[in-house]
Parts: sequence; C-alpha cells; structure tokens
Amino acid sequence: MTDLFEQSSQKLDAAITEIQHAIATGLANKQRLFETMRQLYGEGSANGAWSQRDAFDLLEAALTRHMAGLLNKPQMLHQISEISALIEALPTHTVRSEDQIRFQQFSTPADLAALCVILAQPLATDIVLEPSAGHGALVATLPNVSALHLNEIDPRRREKLALLFPEATMTGIDGAMLASHLDTAVQPSLILMNPPFSRSMGRGADEFAAVRHLRAAITRLKQGGRIVAIMPDWFTPSAKLAKIYEDTFASCTVRTSIRLDKCYHKQGTSVAVRLYVIDKIPGQIRPAVLARQTVADLASAVPIVKRVTVQPDCGPRAVPPKAKLGALFKAMRADLQSSRWSNAGSTIVPKNCATTGAKARGRCARSQQG
Repeated sequence: MTDLFEQSSQKLDAAITEIQHAIATGLANKQRLFETMRQLYGEGSANGAWSQRDAFDLLEAALTRHMAGLLNKPQMLHQISEISALIEALPTHTVRSEDQIRFQQFSTPADLAALCVILAQPLATDIVLEPSAGHGALVATLPNVSALHLNEIDPRRREKLALLFPEATMTGIDGAMLASHLDTAVQPSLILMNPPFSRSMGRGADEFAAVRHLRAAITRLKQGGRIVAIMPDWFTPSAKLAKIYEDTFASCTVRTSIRLDKCYHKQGTSVAVRLYVIDKIPGQIRPAVLARQTVADLASAVPIVKRVTVQPDCGPRAVPPKAKLGALFKAMRADLQSSRWSNAGSTIVPKNCATTGAKARGRCARSQQG
C-alpha cells in the first residue's frame, strides 16, 4: 500500500513539474493541461476520474512551483508587473467544484501573493505561518526563513503542499481555531493569510468567517510580529462595523490599508478585496485607504513599511472573551448587507488607537530595518 501511495505521489509530482515547465516556456494552455491530466490518471475526464477543477488545481500547484523556483524572486515592487503579465497568459479558471465552494478555495493570484511577501518584509529569523495555505501561493516567493508552517484543511491540497514545500511542517485544522488547536510550539512571527470569506467549518455560511480567522491569527502571532491579510471588501471601520474592526485590531497597528478592485479575474471571480499590513504592536488602526484597480497599479503606489520589533517584556494584550465576540457578530449581522458597499473607494481619516495603556506599551517598540 505504501508503494502505491509513493508511486501516486511521484506521478503527481511529475505532472506538476511538467506544467511548471510549460509555464516557464510560455506553452501552458488548456490543451496541454488536460493532456497532462489524462497522462496522470490514465484516462480522460468523461468517466469522472478527474474534473476540469482538478486540472486548474494542478495549474495552481505548478505556478507555485514555478514562482518558488525563480532565481530572481521578486523583492522590489517594479517586478510585480512581470508576474501580472505571466498570469495573464495562463488559462482562466472557468469551473468551480462543490469542495471549492464549501472550503472557499479561491487561491491568491501570483502577482498579489508576491506583493504580499514584499509588504511583509520577511526576516531570516522569521517563523512563517500560512493558516489557509491552499497550494502555497502566498509563500512561494518567500526568501529563506527560520521555519515555515502550512495549515490547509483540504487533504488533496495538503498532498500537493507536501510535494511543493517538503521542508515545511503541515497541519490540517480549521484556521479559525488556530489559537486553541495549533501546537503551542508553533510561534509565528510572520503570518501571510487569505482566509475563507463567508464559510466556516461547522457553521456553513458565515459572513464573519474571515474575521474569525484573522482574530485567531492575531492571537497566535508573536508580540511585535506582522500579518499581511487579504480580507473581504466590507471589512472596514465603517460606522456599522467599527466595533468589530476596532476589537479585532485592539492590540495592533494597521500599517497599510488597501482596496483592490480587480485581481481575481483569472481565478474566475470579480470580487474586490481589502489588503492589510498589520503589526502586533498597539497603535494607530485607521490609516488612509489606498485604492487601485489592479495589482500592477497598486505596486507602483504602495509604500513599504519596515518591520518593527519589541522588547521581550512587552506582553500581548488579552483577547476579548469569545462569548462577547459571538454576541457582537450576531448584533452586527443584520447591518452587514447595507454597509458592504458604503466604504468602497473611501478615504479613512487616521485615528489613534484608544486602547487603554496603548501608549505605554507602544514605548516598548523600537524600529529595526527588515
């Protein structure tokens, strides 16, 4: 049985590499992709052995391997436009599976993922966590770091992750439960995340799924660490959602706030997103919003904020009790629909964090070049 499993993994690994080479040579198209799937499974899709969604998953894994294998990984913002051009030449995802909808599996576009890594300003000493890893797009262009931990609840994606990142440790738990279920030995100093926006394990449809995932990540992050998070378009400090926003970032400084209108079209959806650069140091949480249409447009305008570290005696602020958070979510749910579009493209006036003791704890912070 073990031999059969190893043979299957070897065939999958070879298929990923074949499509990776097609991407590198500009020959990746649907015909090449489907032919590779037929070779992998020994038959076509008509008998249900594989689906077009499976083929696009293979394409995503191959793109991750291509990005991870670049000799000149993007470290400067001007390199992002080259990646945008690369993914424009790839096949557009045209089908969705039940699992993709159930797990909210809309992988991060490669250009947006590379931009997130640049904004993260990773350090060689970082312990990096991706809580909803998918096929690893968000960590594909990471430089060398101290340790990498990937969490992905879908076993089929986890199988590919093991081939793409053999040096990483893996788990398959609900990302919203990271604070209580992840091994305490995993203490990330940098988190890159693109959580499910509107579905949770055990809850099904859940408008606040992304917020639950973000709060769990903040709780787990080391004091002074950084999170770069892709969030739903409605997650802003609007009048009706200000309480959720402020409670989420009570122990944080929001360094950068971005609204990105068009970045997921190659994944088959036109959803707008918010992008936040967050440091776990109490401070200002309402920076001005930078709004752009595309990732390439954004890369030409977004500022880079260097990493900050804190002294060891600066302890994290206590997280509000879960019962109160649940009640708050229920109270806000009725207002969510009417507020979703009220902030689109708005500029938010900077406001100091009102958390008690924030200034005192903030004095523990000192700048350090990333």
